[in-house]
Amino acid sequence: PTFPHGVVDKVTEVAALAAQHGVGVHVDNCLGGILLSYQDRLGLGPQHQEWTFKAPGVTTISVDIHKYGNASKGSSVVVFRDQALRRMTYLPVMDGCEGLYVTSTIQGARSGANIAQAWATMLYHGDSGYDQMARTMHAHHTAYQQAIKTIPGLRILCTCHASIVPIASDKYNIYAVASL
Repeated sequence: PTFPHGVVDKVTEVAALAAQHGVGVHVDNCLGGILLSYQDRLGLGPQHQEWTFKAPGVTTISVDIHKYGNASKGSSVVVFRDQALRRMTYLPVMDGCEGLYVTSTIQGARSGANIAQAWATMLYHGDSGYDQMARTMHAHHTAYQQAIKTIPGLRILCTCHASIVPIASDKYNIYAVASL
């Protein structure tokens, strides 16, 4: 979703257009990847366009496991539609002091501890844990939106699919409201 508003973009339409021209589409779903997956599975929240590989033309999706997945900061993944596309990301380096070095990221080697912690966290919570978190977050999100609607001078800017509720006001300094 768009980060400041929690809105799922028109991924299906964009991916279809890109596919007509032989271009893949990357979905940056770092904010809502975990939360939206479980909310969608449970039928919670407002309807939105498909953002997963179910949308033809989507070739890669990024998800931050540390956002709503409860893993340590810096736990992110990029998922590829197919192995051939994944293989294209390997980066061989020949001019280093160690000779040939091949990495699957531009960043080079990463500690396995963060990866192991993220994996263990996801196994610990499992589908039932993430289902419950999605239900709880949806209930809080709904309550927050209802509360905003009762405050004269505040309004919700758009229909939010993820946990963000962007508010605006013609009466109040919204930055002062945000700091309360």
